[in-house]
Amino acid sequence: MFTRLELENFGIFNHFEWNDHAKINILIGKNDTGKSQLIKILYSLAKSVEIYHKKSQPNALQESFSTVLANKLIWTFQPEGKGLGELITKGQNKLNVQVRLCEENYHFSFGKDTTRKITDVNNHLIPPKNLSAIFVPPKEVLTAFEAIAATREQLEIFGFDDTYYDLITSLRLPTTKGNIQKDMKEVLENLVQLFEGEIVREGKQFILKRGREKFWMSQVAEGVKKIGILTTLIRNRSLQKGTILFIDEPENNLHPEASQNAI
Repeated sequence: MFTRLELENFGIFNHFEWNDHAKINILIGKNDTGKSQLIKILYSLAKSVEIYHKKSQPNALQESFSTVLANKLIWTFQPEGKGLGELITKGQNKLNVQVRLCEENYHFSFGKDTTRKITDVNNHLIPPKNLSAIFVPPKEVLTAFEAIAATREQLEIFGFDDTYYDLITSLRLPTTKGNIQKDMKEVLENLVQLFEGEIVREGKQFILKRGREKFWMSQVAEGVKKIGILTTLIRNRSLQKGTILFIDEPENNLHPEASQNAI
């Protein structure tokens, strides 16, 4: 769905262009070379477009795209001090981002003194109706589910960024056994076979059920929890065919059997 990304003075990138996006893209590089920053900027834009479309529906609270985008950037990157201006490359005065998503061109820019408001952004857009984005961060969220929620919803402080909060928001949706797309149902069946169980929510906690046995998340392997996140998102239809799925550090907790099958 992304076909172009151009960055100027964003973080460690003085200038960056990416024009050959494929359906599956893998970013490989040394530590601290900006891989996570790249996928977070793409996610921030895609998620902002998704949220903006929902807010533009009848009876929804009207909010400009620039406001939605600014909030998403703030809570995803959590800049200290001067706010959004902290995202600009040190020694530079202005950041510029251009993206092509779903055949629509998006751009925004702001200066080093920008705090929480973006004025240079194309607000007059027709967002794609079915666009959705999911970000799976490096650390699993099922164990710390309530801590993530409290940090954002009660304390409203930086800690867990929006890639974590957005994910638990999606995981809260009720699951369903019906209305799952055929292709996704096949993916779901293959994932479930890897650990022969089902991760479900009981009250405020997630547990792993295997037959009559129940296991708390503290008793479950990290790799199983990562798979459980995906199965839950498929079951509640947050993750569907066409969803843009971002996975940060996908090599963590790779399931040996799944890796072997992929080869």
